Amino acid sequence: MDRILCPLAALSIALGFSLASSQTATSLRDAATRAGLNFGAAVSGQSVGSGGNAAYKQIVSGEYNTAVCENDMKWQSTEPSRGQFSYAGGDRVVDFAAANTMKMRGHTLVWHSQAGWVGNFAGTREEMLLAMKNHIDNVVGHYKGKILEWDVVNEAVADGSTDLRNSFWRQRIGADFIDSAFVYAHRADPAALLVYNDYGAEDMGTKSNGVYNLVKRMKENRIPINGVGLQSHFSGSSIRKADIDKNIKRLAELGLRVSITELDIVDASLSTAPWSDLMDVCMANANCTAFITWGVYDAMSWRSNGGSCNCLIFDAQMRAKGIRAALLASMAAADPAIAERRKSFGMETSRIRIAPGLSAHAVGAGSGRYPTPFLTFGGGALIDIQGRRLEQRPFLPDP
Repeated sequence: MDRILCPLAALSIALGFSLASSQTATSLRDAATRAGLNFGAAVSGQSVGSGGNAAYKQIVSGEYNTAVCENDMKWQSTEPSRGQFSYAGGDRVVDFAAANTMKMRGHTLVWHSQAGWVGNFAGTREEMLLAMKNHIDNVVGHYKGKILEWDVVNEAVADGSTDLRNSFWRQRIGADFIDSAFVYAHRADPAALLVYNDYGAEDMGTKSNGVYNLVKRMKENRIPINGVGLQSHFSGSSIRKADIDKNIKRLAELGLRVSITELDIVDASLSTAPWSDLMDVCMANANCTAFITWGVYDAMSWRSNGGSCNCLIFDAQMRAKGIRAALLASMAAADPAIAERRKSFGMETSRIRIAPGLSAHAVGAGSGRYPTPFLTFGGGALIDIQGRRLEQRPFLPDP
């Protein structure tokens, strides 16, 4: 009689541990769900599609409760030419996530890299804003109701500075391109959580202060932002645990969620310490709501250079490393009260609207009320949802 391998047994073989031991140890997915944590990995539409490796897909669905597209939702993939949209890769990941009861993160809407045609678009400020709005309307609209949170703007703060990067977005629109992007994204899907994402801002340093100042101003000016993504591309056998904890706590004071969005740690020693330290920090803070690795196994990492990066939870042959057990232990030790708060922290999406009884008009374009919101931006600039600069008027809080 042929033996039929049950899904749990198949998963245990793929991960390199026995069925007997799997009955006493939860998967990373189960442990994260109990901790109220969105635990995930970056994948591609090709890897989880019909032609993808079965063992790989079993690891993704069995060990993670959240997925994000590594490249399939970036500008050059979704709008390869102006006004022409393609969603095949992203749709495959979304479909895979839905079939396996996984959440989805969206990555990324506005970035200076992998931007395709818009990076060379020599438009006016107004034309650039309309191009941005059209892209966000289409991409966010296509996935409306299917994405938990979007990385709206990516890597806008300059390295080693508190100032913004001098990207083509800033050059052609101005510093308020960030505010506009978040407003457009909110309007396209009011239920989605909106995140600013960056690297090198995980602990307490100059760039971290720049990110903090940026999002603090956005919160104060009622820009619809819900969280900060800390990419967490590390190297070595240790991290600055205390400083990362301090940074996450100050973001919590602003009411912002924190997502570890692109974690990988290049470390030839395969130390579990930086992984468990980062998870410990996350477990200690209710606003640390996501823990995402940038890839599933070493051979597929962007840092592998054709070999093994020694940077992810699973090795080049998709075998679990000691990191897996360390993460399980960290999540198992989590405070249940913090886990409960984590499940609902910052889930309220922002509301934006024009204050009743107030008028607004575009500078140099005559008067007249617009049926769209306007918001206050840094330096007193105002812009409406259609990208029109407005005259400043009082902005009243929602009742």
